[in-house]
Amino acid sequence: MSTKLLACVLFAFPLLVPQVLAQGTEYYISAARGKGKKATKEQPAKDLGNVVDQLKPGDTVHIAAGIYLGRSDSGRDLISVPVTILGGWNDDFTARDPWGQHQTILSGDNKAANFDGNIRLEIQVKDKKVAGDVLIDGLILDNGARNQYSPDGSVLQRKFKPKTGENASPDYPGLCVTTVAPNSKITIQNCIVANCGPTGRRGALEVKGYENQLVTIRNNLVINNTSGIACLAGYRPKTQEGLPRFVVENNTVLFTWKYDPIATHGGTGLVLEATHCTARNNIFAYGDYHGVSNQNGAKWQNLTLANNTFIGNLQGDYLEFATKLGVGAFEDEAGCLTAESTGNSTLPVVANADPSWAAGYAAREVIDRKVAEADVTAKDTRANELRSMLGLPLDGGSIDAKSAVWMHRFPLAFAVRIALQGQNGRGCQNPMTPAAAPAK
Repeated sequence: MSTKLLACVLFAFPLLVPQVLAQGTEYYISAARGKGKKATKEQPAKDLGNVVDQLKPGDTVHIAAGIYLGRSDSGRDLISVPVTILGGWNDDFTARDPWGQHQTILSGDNKAANFDGNIRLEIQVKDKKVAGDVLIDGLILDNGARNQYSPDGSVLQRKFKPKTGENASPDYPGLCVTTVAPNSKITIQNCIVANCGPTGRRGALEVKGYENQLVTIRNNLVINNTSGIACLAGYRPKTQEGLPRFVVENNTVLFTWKYDPIATHGGTGLVLEATHCTARNNIFAYGDYHGVSNQNGAKWQNLTLANNTFIGNLQGDYLEFATKLGVGAFEDEAGCLTAESTGNSTLPVVANADPSWAAGYAAREVIDRKVAEADVTAKDTRANELRSMLGLPLDGGSIDAKSAVWMHRFPLAFAVRIALQGQNGRGCQNPMTPAAAPAK
């Protein structure tokens, strides 16, 4: 592309490049031809994990198509400085197609000797003096091969099995960014995050914002996880002054499970804590609990929900503290929503999943913990006598609540198909279309 033509494209579509790429060192990674630590375009390294110790603030890492298992097959990458990571390149780094011909897949090997069951890709900058923006664009993070499943593949399992060498399935996000320097910009776009089982209020895709930061999460598919997108705050002033600001737009979040069959956490498409947030043109569909959970801790009108699609969320489309609201009610009745919160609706969502996965999902049993606990009676034991004397709750024993299907693996090829389908202007779309083109 000529310089003149490139200038015209950028002028026509100013949102194509959300931030100016930092002027640092350029690194290149190729699974097919990488070797050594030079990480140049001519002599790329073979894995992101092999160069993370070399990275400095403002560097850019270009990653070609391939499956990446981390340094020494650890299945984890931890970066401690703000950088730009651009995936989806062809092998000579002349063209990009992140969800098409040049997929950059970060995964792992659950049985590897060096397996690390923590966050698959984490950028964690702990020093306020280390300033700089973060951009992650065009990566596919698939925990399928990092997880452990039952022999028939129908149930995700979380316990280490020493006899077979199978490690526990990770209960951490697939992608997590935290940088504490005030006024930083964090952008995550054109990524796919699948088959992750984070616990608690964590997200499969998670960002913790700090003072006056702007976080943009756009055009991502987050599918078949125990939590979707989490917008959290590491900076919590007594007033709203300086709160991090999140823009969550054109993301598709599908099939969000509870943490396990009996759990009372997980299962939510978008989790919010102590942040300003504008969420628009997203799809939050088929969550075991809620489409959006707003736990901001005070009744500030700091959340805008505009033109989002909600469908199939079992407990409610919007949770505000303890109040559950459907899409038809929250624009009127929610206390934290701004006046710009309009246009939300229930619309059909096309998700042509793998037939065998879909059959299992449709046949699964969603267990209500309150109902399961209703039949539990306290055991007549000496331990319970002591607990009663101390005023502690009595031990009723374990609850036999199992599901024959639990967060079984979603095939990546079908996840990509869904990401490319498009949903009438809502949710994610092909990154190569003008409105969602990846950064150059």
